Amino acid sequence: MNVLIRLLLLYGEVPAGTAAPWRSARGISPDFDPGAQAFIEKALLRYKYWHDEPFRVIDEIRFREARRDRHVLKKEMENRERVAGGGKPQEISAEERDVNGKKHKFEMQYWSENHQILFATAEYLAGQWLPGKIFRPGEAYRSKPQQSYGDLTGRERMARARQRIELWLDDRLRFGFSEWNAPGYYDEHVIALLNLADFAVDRSVRRRAEMVLDLVLFDLARMTINGMFGVAASRSHFKHKNCGWHESVGDLIELLFGARDGIFVSLNAISACAFASSRRYVVPEVLLKIARHRPARWVDRMRSSIDWNEAGEHGIGFSSEPDIMRWWSRASWFSKHVIEATQKLVGKYGLQETKPYQDVLPITRTIAGTASAAKLAGYAAAGPAFPLLIPLLGNPFDQDDEVADAMSVITEGSAYTRASIYSYRNRHAILSSTQNHRVGQLSFQGTHCQASLSMCATVFTSHPSAGGGIDRSIGRPLGAVGGSVAGSTAGGLALGPLGAIGGGIIGAIKGAEAFEKDVALIPSDSDGPDWWTGSVTNPRILQAKGAAILCYKPKSFQLALFGHRFHAWFPQDAFDDIPDELRGSPPSSKDERATRSATHFPFLKPSICNVSTGRWVFGRAGDGYVALFSAQLPHWTHEGDWACKEIMVEAQRNVFIIQIGDAEEFGSYEKFKQQVLGTRIHVNGLNWKFSDFQCSYDVPNGSRLELHYDAGKTRYAGVGWQDDYFPRFDSGYAQVAWQQRRYIIQHGGSSLTHDIGLEQRSTGGHHSRLEHVANLRIYSQNMGLFHTIAPYKGTERDRAIDTLISVLRAGQFDAVGLSEMWHGPDRERIAAALADLYPYWLEGPDELGTARIAAAALGAALGAAAGSVLGLTLAGAIAGTLLGKDLPLGSGLFLLSRHPFTAADLTIYRQCAGEDCGSYKGALHVRIHPKGLPCGVDLFLSHTQNLTPVVGKDDARDALVSQIRHLAAFVQSCRDGRGPAILLGDLNVDGLDQSDPGLLEHLYAEMKPDLDLMPTYKPKGGDPLPKHPNATSERDTSGISSFNDGNSPRAVNDSARFAEAAQRLDYILVWQGSEFDAEYSDSDVVIHQSSDGRDMSDHYGITTRLSSILQRLPDIETDMSVTIWFRKIFCFETTSGPGNDEVRFALRVVKGNGTELKIGGRPLQDLEEGSSRLIDIDPLEIGDPGEFLILVGEAFEIDDLSANDSLGNPVLRLDRWELVVLKGRVQRRTLPRFTGDGCQYALELEIAVK
Repeated sequence: MNVLIRLLLLYGEVPAGTAAPWRSARGISPDFDPGAQAFIEKALLRYKYWHDEPFRVIDEIRFREARRDRHVLKKEMENRERVAGGGKPQEISAEERDVNGKKHKFEMQYWSENHQILFATAEYLAGQWLPGKIFRPGEAYRSKPQQSYGDLTGRERMARARQRIELWLDDRLRFGFSEWNAPGYYDEHVIALLNLADFAVDRSVRRRAEMVLDLVLFDLARMTINGMFGVAASRSHFKHKNCGWHESVGDLIELLFGARDGIFVSLNAISACAFASSRRYVVPEVLLKIARHRPARWVDRMRSSIDWNEAGEHGIGFSSEPDIMRWWSRASWFSKHVIEATQKLVGKYGLQETKPYQDVLPITRTIAGTASAAKLAGYAAAGPAFPLLIPLLGNPFDQDDEVADAMSVITEGSAYTRASIYSYRNRHAILSSTQNHRVGQLSFQGTHCQASLSMCATVFTSHPSAGGGIDRSIGRPLGAVGGSVAGSTAGGLALGPLGAIGGGIIGAIKGAEAFEKDVALIPSDSDGPDWWTGSVTNPRILQAKGAAILCYKPKSFQLALFGHRFHAWFPQDAFDDIPDELRGSPPSSKDERATRSATHFPFLKPSICNVSTGRWVFGRAGDGYVALFSAQLPHWTHEGDWACKEIMVEAQRNVFIIQIGDAEEFGSYEKFKQQVLGTRIHVNGLNWKFSDFQCSYDVPNGSRLELHYDAGKTRYAGVGWQDDYFPRFDSGYAQVAWQQRRYIIQHGGSSLTHDIGLEQRSTGGHHSRLEHVANLRIYSQNMGLFHTIAPYKGTERDRAIDTLISVLRAGQFDAVGLSEMWHGPDRERIAAALADLYPYWLEGPDELGTARIAAAALGAALGAAAGSVLGLTLAGAIAGTLLGKDLPLGSGLFLLSRHPFTAADLTIYRQCAGEDCGSYKGALHVRIHPKGLPCGVDLFLSHTQNLTPVVGKDDARDALVSQIRHLAAFVQSCRDGRGPAILLGDLNVDGLDQSDPGLLEHLYAEMKPDLDLMPTYKPKGGDPLPKHPNATSERDTSGISSFNDGNSPRAVNDSARFAEAAQRLDYILVWQGSEFDAEYSDSDVVIHQSSDGRDMSDHYGITTRLSSILQRLPDIETDMSVTIWFRKIFCFETTSGPGNDEVRFALRVVKGNGTELKIGGRPLQDLEEGSSRLIDIDPLEIGDPGEFLILVGEAFEIDDLSANDSLGNPVLRLDRWELVVLKGRVQRRTLPRFTGDGCQYALELEIAVK
């Protein structure tokens, strides 16, 4: 329909009153037949554009009759042709002739991602072309009165289609494609999007369509190698991945990028023809440059789609029809989240006989039954050992686990949910894989890992289905055994021993009857899985650079239903290993084929591998190389259609490894083979199901790659390796965080900018920076909320809390840091009252098991302090203890956020003085990543030592100095050095106290903030600033604060404030990132009162606005060298043993090419809590880092009496993008903390990039 609309809008006569800005003339083209226009317009007015139309096939017998007649006539004509050619006619079945049969009751499929935009675009543009006409779907076949069909005008059609279009476009801009990297479906996306981009009169619709179309072309441009778009995809039919000449988008690739030597395959390729006739869409120059770019090494990480558990944060539900259509576009029809709503919609719109609802539900029923029967058969076969299997297999009569597991294999495995796609390309090959996606489940059409070297030199693997099913030779005994066990048990429970015997016989008969006929799971006309499309079992995949490990571990019923086999596509004739004169097709005889395989594609044994069956096979196309390893013994297929193309493995589980390379990296092909064969491979759990299934592989020119299937762990170079939750785009062309709303794609001096929120699209030259509007408002307040013992200074405790709640609700701040929130019920009250606004919060720190004791101790100290005023110190201490033991004081810190936390941490200060030692003063850390922004923001909240405690005053200053040093190390060990960080809190350093300026100097020297925002009080009404507008409190002895009991009420603008008694104890300190700088505004001191004249706290509030973030955008194609120095060690806590520590620290550096370097010094002695040591050793000169640097800390406690204890291995990863940003600069970075053996140490480094 979109093709017809395109023809009509390009060449037809424009109806009167219809706008057509893409046309220079409104008359019909001389090359377009007026009869064709009339025919198309009639079709537009009679078409069913959406499944909710009142015209339903299931209700309209005249339509089914017409469909039946057309089908039968077509079959009869085909039979005549067969007979005329000497063949036999095909039988036309009774079902085919039955107008009420399933064959003719289906509706069109409206719900896949491509169908949704195709139908919505057609409806929208048809309505735009014929706005005043009445559209009457299925008019010629209607059986009910006209008024019952609710016919709409073209304008009404536009309005309803626009809602679907806008939702579809917005979801693709936010989440990427559900049908990611799908050649056949990108072809269909393009025609719909290009129609909107060319013909939509509405600017908003047109602009967003252009932006989504840009993203389709961006995928094609960077993922195409030598003309082949063969990468990991959610939907990819065999013809689209085995040979580039069969790809639906192939001609489009040639038209845009000239990547196929001028060869066009089809004269009616949908997307290519649409582009050839485009009127308004212009391909951005940068995308053409990216398509022509052939880097020596290139890593791309991309994320598409969302998972069910992420729906809520994006405002997506599981019950409304628009939301269900969003899930249907991801092939999530029957998952537990949507199954109820799906069944309602299927019934409501008569879709019972339409795919997939016609196919998938019967499959799940069969699989569920087979899973149960398989388990029962296992028990029956055990005989007297029956009870021993229960711990391993579970209760045989509680099948919920098996059934649920079986159901999820289909209902969830087929869903195109969150995908993290890792791709690595050199100049001659690309390897791409979807990491950790729906592992162990069934994929109808997914290609989870593929290597592509040329148009036809491709390699991929799968667990194949030949339609699937259980034949009678397996099914009858399986059913009989299962039925016997179930029947005898049921009979025994009801009638005793005789009942058990009778029930067993009856059950065996019924069980066998259930499998009397072959059970076919996948219909012959299914879209997958089949032999090469999709996979019965999705592997878990881990890729680093040009190597990928694929672990296949089917469940028992998957093996029973689909077979114990795995295979790989490896077409010999597509590779240069065979001499040109022998290429083209395999030899005619099986023996000759086997000889050719053994000669040119032998299976070679690796030099270092713990499984004797493991073998490698190699292929070369031009200067591109590929190697495939199978842990189970492989063999070539030498008969049938797949002779010399398929590598088969007969096994219940397997590990494949795919490795690519090229002449530039490895030199000759022989050297590539030698290097790969010489690498270490270790596989565990290959044949013993109860051991951990895992594989490790030493990547040539890299490090060890480890995939622990059962443990769910992934490592590279001995440290964790991310295989999920990738950014939206992460490559040399674009750095785009997940949900980022403004971004730039650029290369070779050209750029493309998208601003999703503003619906802006622009092209231009290279950008060095990109500004993002953030508008994050932050509030901090010391509330002074001691419980109802003497230290509470105020008079309106409950009103103060109510006022705070009102302030926070009215302010709608993005983050709030509160201190001296000592009482747990107060925090609970605030959290509950503001749960809708601030669903995320963190409190603490404290130590489990000692909080009550500490609270009691603090109560005693505070009670004693209060009692001393009255001369009753002992009585005050006792009363305070009784009150304090019920107070979970902790640190009094409470951090609230409107945005989810992506990281969180806390620390307790070990140095303290006086009554502060009875609490857990310390610091909190969270990282938030508000939607739309390119990076996270680290937030810290702290409350440090009071300089005027009732007891221990002489030690207070030293304690505060130590706590500041502790806080500085904590901030640097937690924050992401790429982005901004903010510290809030009452730091008890009086910035206005001239008698001790050293404290402020110490604060700045240790914290090293890029900026002290110094919030300022701004009087209303234009009054002049007071003497100390940066003050945040008043000295208690001054009588100024209207919060304190005994002081007089005071107006907010009273001139006595911010004068001689003013103090500045509360701070907002900020740091910039290496990649992202923040700009701030509206940094204010604010005063809130709980009643007229009464402040709600003895501190004033402070606020700021993070107004924007500037993203640095360097050119990563530049030479560089990196130098790293050790600078300082800070000890938060020593190890669990007695006394101080002696520790040796070192740093292991892993470069992108696998080279490892190390730097370390002599052991540091007498390390105690709160101490820091400068380290002066020679720097580590690294040279060019390659794609990344991995910095791994090492620390060992030196113990003379036993082996040295490792204190952990904190990791800091620096990608090339970040290192290029640092070029010409020196930055201090701190590793995450060492935490082994109860310790906490932070290692500070200095990194210089030249």
